[in-house]
Amino acid sequence: MWLFTALIFFLLYFLLLILFLPYAFDAQLDKTDETLSCQFNFSILYRFLIMKYHIKNPKVRTIGLWFRSYELWSIDDQKVFTFIKKMCPKNTYQDIRKTTISDIIDAGLFFCNHPYEWIHIIRSFHLDIQGKLSIGFEDPFYTGTFVGFIQSLIDAIPNHQFMLTPDFTRSCCLTQSKVRGYFWLPQLLYLCICVVIKKRAY
Repeated sequence: MWLFTALIFFLLYFLLLILFLPYAFDAQLDKTDETLSCQFNFSILYRFLIMKYHIKNPKVRTIGLWFRSYELWSIDDQKVFTFIKKMCPKNTYQDIRKTTISDIIDAGLFFCNHPYEWIHIIRSFHLDIQGKLSIGFEDPFYTGTFVGFIQSLIDAIPNHQFMLTPDFTRSCCLTQSKVRGYFWLPQLLYLCICVVIKKRAY
């Protein structure tokens, strides 16, 4: 009986840790016309368990799981995507992609009409962003629209040090950026639920 009670206590304690300890993340991206380097870290249980996604160059991309500074597991990301495609039927995988793109567009239109909703969500991540981005598309209209939307997101971040520059002459994406932040799961869930309820009301 005591073993069962101890197990229940441990599970409840672990659940409370997952809910109330902050989740932290940081990313660094360097992209020029010739090179690409990226590293993204997402830590669970306050930097004890860390998931890393590292792009050394366009052909070398790895996903790893770390405990503090010790690597527990690492795999090439292409193997992960290949496994997911094999597990999902081809039509199902395409339907999921189409549905996801449609949902993203729908959510983007909703947030454009209700800017305060996504401002609250962005600020819940307590972001610190530094660097610069130069971006352009073949159509200047898309360049201006995209830059305006991204600039509105960046302006919602307090004390940011990020410079966004549109390039209307060519299609490009050049950046040297660093981002870090943290969030609490209950707060994020509450804000997302509020958005879903308001979106259904419309």
